Amino acid sequence: MAAPITTLGTTLEQQLLEICEALADQQREESTNPNGLNVITTNTYNDNTGIANFSLAIPFTTARNGTTGVIETTAVEVFGV
Repeated sequence: MAAPITTLGTTLEQQLLEICEALADQQREESTNPNGLNVITTNTYNDNTGIANFSLAIPFTTARNGTTGVIETTAVEVFGV
């Protein structure tokens, strides 16, 4: 299982940027991504506009909660350590 990360950002936007960068780091490492899966499918930074652009592909499963009947979505783990 991939270890949780601690973000240092004080805004949600900074925390999201740190999470995307951590995902990119995990998928780059063969030790944590032996199957070569890509969660970050696009990762660009534009220094002229100050915009970071990430596209994600996160596998998931769904199940109906037997008590509430609500359909619950759960991310499928991709990276392991």
